[in-house]
Amino acid sequence: MKLLITMGVPVKDIDRAESGYCYQGAEAILLDWGQKSSSKILTYESPAENLGKGLSMMFKGAFVEAGIVYIVTNTEVLKFDLNKKVILDVLTSKTFNDLHGVLTKGNAIYVCNTGLEIVQKFIKGRLVEEWNLAALPTWERFDRNYDYRKSAGTKPHDAHINHLFELNDEPWVNLGGQCRAQNVLDATQFIDLKDCFKDSERVLCHDGIVRGDFIYFTAVNGLVIVVDKETKKVVKKINLNDLKNIEQKVGWTRGIEVIGSRAFIGITRTRKSKFKEYTKWMLGMQGQFSSSIIEIDIETSEFISFYEIEDGPSNAIYTILDVTNCAEKQYEI
Repeated sequence: MKLLITMGVPVKDIDRAESGYCYQGAEAILLDWGQKSSSKILTYESPAENLGKGLSMMFKGAFVEAGIVYIVTNTEVLKFDLNKKVILDVLTSKTFNDLHGVLTKGNAIYVCNTGLEIVQKFIKGRLVEEWNLAALPTWERFDRNYDYRKSAGTKPHDAHINHLFELNDEPWVNLGGQCRAQNVLDATQFIDLKDCFKDSERVLCHDGIVRGDFIYFTAVNGLVIVVDKETKKVVKKINLNDLKNIEQKVGWTRGIEVIGSRAFIGITRTRKSKFKEYTKWMLGMQGQFSSSIIEIDIETSEFISFYEIEDGPSNAIYTILDVTNCAEKQYEI
């Protein structure tokens, strides 16, 4: 089994880093889970015209279709041929800021623009439609003429949209800051995840991957949430920190792939600067995992195994994709 992992490589002293420049490299690895071995398949640096000076360089969300991987940086969408290991195209726009996710449908590319809190639809490199996910209209908050690729960020965010997925042939978006997912085209269709948390908890929800009859979400405090895709109701919650046979604390949880009854979940070592925003659930995080992928059994809620990212104990893990059918014959690890 081959898993594609997208990541950000941190600056040397990540715990002291300024918020605008925490990650200095974009990296994707191919992980052979059975062998517990990996190889880098893509590293990337944005050209100066696509990314402002002193801003973070990293890979975030990704989507794979027929051997082609679409991966976002903060300000670009890369089209990458997994078999040939070649970047085929780069999509960028002066409206791009803090991109988190991407989805393709036919010849359309949907972009999760977290900085401007909009989902944008591109066809052949041209913006054809956009949907605002914040309370106030996009262009009342922002300036159409400004190049947001040069901006460190636009926080605070109203919704902090961070992932796109397809459900019933339509695009959906995760409003992570509101613990809610909704149909991009019809806001009356939504999934409410807020009841999974105490009123006093401040958490972010990520992901939203559809596998079989269920949709799988993560929350940064170590929660895996399973939703019935027909009823849109939560049917199971697994707190990774409560698993009996797990010896280390699970930190920042983001990125999930599900194959059969097994889930593969990304754990990013929590940096100290995160404590300012998310303090309560992080108390007692000493002895936590380095950045790793952990395997659990969804049905039995058992911890199975883990893989620690080689030479990357503080790498930020974003996306985990099963690319076994794409990569099985092309790579030697």
